Amino acid sequence: MSKISFTSLMYHGIHSSPACDGCFDAVYSVTRESFVEQLDYLMANHYQAVTLEQALTGKYKKPVVITFDDGDVSNYSFAFVELKKRNMLAEFYITSDWIDTRGYMSADQLLEMHRAGMSIQAHGQTHAYMSDLPTAELEQELKVSKARLEEITQSQVHTVALPGGRGLKQVLPLYRKLGYSYIATSILGHNKRQQPICRITMTSNTSIKVLANMLSGTGFMYWKAIGIQQGLTLAKRLLGNKNYEKIRSKLIRV
Repeated sequence: MSKISFTSLMYHGIHSSPACDGCFDAVYSVTRESFVEQLDYLMANHYQAVTLEQALTGKYKKPVVITFDDGDVSNYSFAFVELKKRNMLAEFYITSDWIDTRGYMSADQLLEMHRAGMSIQAHGQTHAYMSDLPTAELEQELKVSKARLEEITQSQVHTVALPGGRGLKQVLPLYRKLGYSYIATSILGHNKRQQPICRITMTSNTSIKVLANMLSGTGFMYWKAIGIQQGLTLAKRLLGNKNYEKIRSKLIRV
């Protein structure tokens, strides 16, 4: 595993404005124009957009794992369409209680994407921060989300992405016994080992220059992002999740 290296990008919704379908977020919503530009950059620079399990085989020269958290309907109506145009694959981490609700994907849409080769994986049952949950409730979040998605796709769910990036310490002792193989985090970095899976957060102002820095793991933008993440981690510990949410939009931008 030490010889395997890949980068994973973390998206949420793809919205050019609040009028777009789905749940617009001023920080995490990437515009449609930027998303297309970013996919084209990956292609032009010979990155191979594959699933997590494919990246872990070590068979690809420049693998990148594109991921989407939550299950926003724009992942189906726009991102899925653009990925298919380019023969790219991606991972979709779904909050199971949000399936078939306003602004989020339906079970039929998830099944369609799965049949097209996309990877449908778990993002908890309710999107509760797993660091806040007692063990019994944490296990419920992990079990129910996995079972619901496996019922839809009739395929094994092997990865859980931590809502808000919280709860790695709590999930590590549990995930394998509950049937998961991997944990996807919000820790910024490149993957040269199996656990946990690091990802690069894509935000509303992630430019191509920033993306290039993130992919290479070099340059001022990359180290600035590392510094910001360290500050965010400290803020979460000191302020707690509720107070942290009040200031996250001011701190998260790279």
